[in-house]
Amino acid sequence: MYKINSNNYTELADKTVNSLLDWGTNYLTKGNIEDAALNAELLLGHLLNYSRSDIRINYKRRLNTNLIIKYKSLIYRRIKNEPLQYIQGGTEFMGLWLKVDKRVFIPRPETELLVEKVLEICNNKKDKKYYLLDIGTGSGNIPVAVAHKCSNVLIDAVDIDKNALKVAEENIKRYRLSKRIKCIHQDIFNYNNKILLEKYDIIVSNPPYIPYVEYLDLAPEIRKYEPAKACTDCADGLTFYSKIIDLSKFILKEGGTCLVEIGYGQSKKVSDIFSEGGLKNIKIYKDLNKHDRIVSGIK
Repeated sequence: MYKINSNNYTELADKTVNSLLDWGTNYLTKGNIEDAALNAELLLGHLLNYSRSDIRINYKRRLNTNLIIKYKSLIYRRIKNEPLQYIQGGTEFMGLWLKVDKRVFIPRPETELLVEKVLEICNNKKDKKYYLLDIGTGSGNIPVAVAHKCSNVLIDAVDIDKNALKVAEENIKRYRLSKRIKCIHQDIFNYNNKILLEKYDIIVSNPPYIPYVEYLDLAPEIRKYEPAKACTDCADGLTFYSKIIDLSKFILKEGGTCLVEIGYGQSKKVSDIFSEGGLKNIKIYKDLNKHDRIVSGIK
């Protein structure tokens, strides 16, 4: 690993924003971090509370020693493969800034498609009240995005991890959605009447779908930092889909929709699980990279 001497300033041409940005880019490049320049810029912007345009406007601003030390510590964390989003303390999802840390899986842009498909259903009849269940809510990104953009939805957000739910609750409160989103601590493989008493119009989930053999080969910033149980089922990646469909038999209303995010090469198997579980009108949606990403079905 490329090491940083945080007290050595001889590497800096001067103490300006531009010089520090060049320094950060150089170190991240030597540390084999992808998109080194972008990472260096985003970390400096995070430290200074600057947008990317602010950095360009203030490139001649001289920084004090304390700020330089703090920036170097951020660069050091990134070189150790800590995800940029954890260092920043948050990420953008559907135009919303959400808190994330090591307690939760980092929301990916691909999941925005899942939210968009849910919104299409909820916006179809704006005078109807929809009841939605999000299984494995993590940071709460899906319910927060849905509730923020659609006022006719009430959501139960379920997760097995109490610590993850604390993050979700912070994001829910940030956007003042506590009256419409309820967090529930629940293991869906050992469920009780906390959710079985409800009937939902929509069940949505971005479950741990990475097969364990593939998980072992993932990038270090995923394996070393993101919660393993949010990434993989420690099996073939299909465990949660079968359980979700099993649950849908009891808690999904007739005519209700189940939508899930899937991994590469899983569309056929997940579609079969949906079909065998009694769902109809099964559809597969592709993401921007033309990969099958969402499977939906109607009860």
